[in-house]
Amino acid sequence: MGTGTVPALKAIAEDPSLLKDMDWLGPSLKVLPYGRYVGMLQDRDIVWYNVVQTRVLEALQGQTSVKDCMATMDKEVNAMIDSKIK
Repeated sequence: MGTGTVPALKAIAEDPSLLKDMDWLGPSLKVLPYGRYVGMLQDRDIVWYNVVQTRVLEALQGQTSVKDCMATMDKEVNAMIDSKIK
């Protein structure tokens, strides 16, 4: 099993050697040009490590439904944003 991150730099994303080593990344690179900046995120670490990682794992392990997972993530991320802009 392997993981990876879609590269933000076009020069890296367009490098043919990237797909040689990580061919499973191909579909993500195809949609990369359609990505867009969604604005400032007050605390990226809380979003990815405390919320997304925790809640998605719960859904994958059957501890919650996907619908409930998404609702919980929405609530927790918005609460974090609200706490940072006060």
